[in-house]
Amino acid sequence: MSEQELLRSYAQQVAELQAELANYQRILNLVGSQEDASAPSQSESPSQVPAPSGAGTLPAGSEFHRDMLDHLSDGFAEVHADGTLGYYNLAFAQLLSLPADTPEKLRLMDVEHLAACQPFAAALKSVLGGTPQYVQCVLTDQQGQRRVIECAATAVPDGANAFTAAFVIRDQTEREQLLAHLTALNRVATGLTRSLNFDERLAFALTACREATAADAALIYLIDADPQSLSLAGADGFSPESVATLQKNPLGLGQGQLGRVALDGEARAIVDLRAAPTLHPEPIQRERLISGAFVALRDAHHITGVLGIFTRARRLFTEADIRLLTSIATQVGLSLHNAWLHEQARQQAQHDGLTGLFNRGHLMELAAREYQRALRHRSPLIVLMIDVDRFKAVNDSSGHVAGDQALLAVARMLREQTRSFDLAGRYGGDEFVVVLVDCTHAYAFEVIRRLHQAARAISVPTDAGPLTITLSIGMAACKLTESETLEQVLAQADREMYALKNGSASGSFSLPATG
Repeated sequence: MSEQELLRSYAQQVAELQAELANYQRILNLVGSQEDASAPSQSESPSQVPAPSGAGTLPAGSEFHRDMLDHLSDGFAEVHADGTLGYYNLAFAQLLSLPADTPEKLRLMDVEHLAACQPFAAALKSVLGGTPQYVQCVLTDQQGQRRVIECAATAVPDGANAFTAAFVIRDQTEREQLLAHLTALNRVATGLTRSLNFDERLAFALTACREATAADAALIYLIDADPQSLSLAGADGFSPESVATLQKNPLGLGQGQLGRVALDGEARAIVDLRAAPTLHPEPIQRERLISGAFVALRDAHHITGVLGIFTRARRLFTEADIRLLTSIATQVGLSLHNAWLHEQARQQAQHDGLTGLFNRGHLMELAAREYQRALRHRSPLIVLMIDVDRFKAVNDSSGHVAGDQALLAVARMLREQTRSFDLAGRYGGDEFVVVLVDCTHAYAFEVIRRLHQAARAISVPTDAGPLTITLSIGMAACKLTESETLEQVLAQADREMYALKNGSASGSFSLPATG
């Protein structure tokens, strides 16, 4: 399922949940009805209708649909003007955790956890004054169980300017939890689409996962190119020391609880990590982690890694927690896979397929930026044009495989002998270009010397024996004048390089191949 399809699915679920509010009208329509079905039968006492055990009584001539109310899954109750309970069904007693042995005259606000809920108390007071009410409140009973209750109440005239309150309540704990989960999933899905950069998506996924699950730390392991091991891709909420330890200690597929999730795809929740090893023990101890939950990351077809969350307090992860974490993992797995594909495409568009260096187009784009920066800041810029000597003869005598190996060796040498902010790329065939940024002539000559020395150490095996390599290197320094262009600097370096090959170099910017 794509990211847009996920978003549409969540939006549809939210709309369905909101539509449930209309069901309250159906229940409240049971109050005040004049249908004959509400009248007591001849076998019943004319003074009262029996109510469920411990649930009070209905007065004679009651207009409540007693048979229907008794079997509602929603709670229903009649509260007299003095605040005492009259009739209430079993669902009402269960949802509000009323005592099993209800006193004869139980006042609703005498129930401790109801009295502590200000919205509920205010709603009762208002409806007994004749004003219909709708409230949502959070109740915590004596056992510490937390419930989200929706309450709709209407006032029924009771004579002498008094009112009886008719209450309908519904347990919305699961709905509120689902709405919170959907909100979290929507935020994750929306956030993941803001960037195609793999590292940015990874960082956002970890932070969003922690927030959505109320976890203290989160991490993501990805399956390596070697499909038998997992490496840490990113972590949030861990100290740098713990991250370094985890990076140095890859997990084997199937190793520990986390490795098993990557192997079989089954989610796992661990109440006590100390008794069930999942990672290297040192970070667990250092970070004081107690509980954890782990789910598999997947692309469209395969398991690609594991998403894990951790808490520093003992936590029993519920099925709802695992469902939320699994839903997040579904989005994260697809999102990271898409970002990886985008990165691969970008790399292929910008880098030479054989050597991995910048290709000519991207090299020239980056070189143009550096040239403009050098003009603005009057900072030195030097270009090296490098050619592999007798490369055609290498291909003709030793084959293209040997020629490719020689080019790979030169590319590796260029990466090793230049700075990280210098530019190195394949210009075409056996020609390479290096742009030395903020570079003096003395340093440029030192780089040329190191390149010649490193080239002489290259040995490419062939059927005819080891193949050695020599280079011709032309150098041109930017004059940084308004009339000069980057193309002119490249042309100057190219002329210097061919002058070396022809034995007619000026010597101003070149060194002989012997060093």
